[in-house]
Amino acid sequence: MSSTTKRISLRASINAHCKDCLYDPKEKGTWRKQVERCTITQCHLHPVRPKPIK
Repeated sequence: MSSTTKRISLRASINAHCKDCLYDPKEKGTWRKQVERCTITQCHLHPVRPKPIK
């Protein structure tokens, strides 16, 4: 990896995956609210999916 390559954090990667998988801007709620309601329990990221900031 070159010194100019910026690494993405694990949290940012998980957030991006979940948002890409589930978020629909036409649906009600923020992307975090929509991801919180995720029912895909077979996904390996389900236990660590992002949740709304309280």
